[in-house]
Amino acid sequence: MAARMSDRSIQRKEDYLDWMHEKFCASSRAYVSAVKAALRSHRREHAAEIFERAIDVLSPDFPDPTSIDGQTQEEKGGNGNELNSLKDRIAQVERQLQEAQNERSTLESELKSVRQEAQTKCSTLESELEFVKQEAQNEKSTLESEFKSVRLEAQNVRSTLESELKSVKQEAQNERSTLESELKSFKQEAQNERSTLESELKSFKQEAQNKSSFLESQLNSALTQVSKENSANIQGLRKLQILIKQRDQAAAAAAATAAVFPPPTAPSASALSRPLKDVRQRNSFDAKIRADHSTPDIWDVQLLPGGRLLLTDWINRCVKLFDTQGQHLHTLECRSNSCRLAVLDSSSIRHTVAVTLPRCFGIDILEVNGDKVKVKRTLQMSREYWAVAAVNNLTLAVGYWPDTGIDLIDLGGQVLRQIFSLIAGDKILSKPNTEQAECNK
Repeated sequence: MAARMSDRSIQRKEDYLDWMHEKFCASSRAYVSAVKAALRSHRREHAAEIFERAIDVLSPDFPDPTSIDGQTQEEKGGNGNELNSLKDRIAQVERQLQEAQNERSTLESELKSVRQEAQTKCSTLESELEFVKQEAQNEKSTLESEFKSVRLEAQNVRSTLESELKSVKQEAQNERSTLESELKSFKQEAQNERSTLESELKSFKQEAQNKSSFLESQLNSALTQVSKENSANIQGLRKLQILIKQRDQAAAAAAATAAVFPPPTAPSASALSRPLKDVRQRNSFDAKIRADHSTPDIWDVQLLPGGRLLLTDWINRCVKLFDTQGQHLHTLECRSNSCRLAVLDSSSIRHTVAVTLPRCFGIDILEVNGDKVKVKRTLQMSREYWAVAAVNNLTLAVGYWPDTGIDLIDLGGQVLRQIFSLIAGDKILSKPNTEQAECNK
């Protein structure tokens, strides 16, 4: 690219043109003015070219502007070397201008090629855009056709469903009317059946009342006859109950006395003749403990070897173990109200004791080991056994209430023998089935 001319060089050339304007004819003055205007209006890269063309047009005999520049420099006190340097600089500027023109032509050719490529690419893009537009239009038409077909199918389905709904509604209405008619008929039948059943029930009630009155009359007569026949037996049973109760009370008193004092030896005749002034109370204590929820109700007492007392507390449902000084040793809670005691084995350190639990139809076999009491075995019986006594180490004699009789059972709860007594004072029956039949005769 050629270098631009400096403002000083352009000013010199303008001064030279003014000198030409003053010195030469008026015909060339207009041209000189046009050249000056061109110098001011054009780019500085073209200033030198415009100036040279103007000099060539005006006259070949005009003095060289470089010499004028040299005269100017000589007038200003310059030397010839500066003029030569200016010439070289002008030549260099002209070469640069030529290079700029060449580069401009190159750039113009490149611009043409770029424009050609851009036009080609633009045409290609336009063709592609047209193709895409065509495809979009085709797809749009396809989608529109598919949408129309789907919409038509939806309309057909809707119409089909509406028709089916109408038919279903009609069927439902028909079925409802049918059910209502059947319900009405069923209600009518139910009312008729109810009236029939009510009439039958009234007649049945009447018959039942008649039959009940008849049975009541027969039952009254039978009861009157039975009461007359069994009045003697009833009186005997009442007496028997009174005697059994007295027997139990006496047995309890005797057991309490034997628990506090050891059984005496057979007294001699002289001892029997002495008064009872030697009998005295050794000790007494309260059987109530902290765990009791009610006042103790002692039903039975057994004196064990080693100075230990085993008591049954009915109301607190337990068996208590004390020593003879009244110190509490152990308490065993029972599954029901504890009643009577029987010691089976008192020869060893471990003692086997039976306790009756009549309220739950049971008997518990206990083991007393030192100061501890635990349940060894539980027996579930079929009767309410109240009283109990040890026949030997393996057999118990138990009595039940309100019936009269004694059962002999083993430690497994199996009844070995039954002994019956009908009325107090009668003999004990060893064979109840035969001897009772003879007594009834």
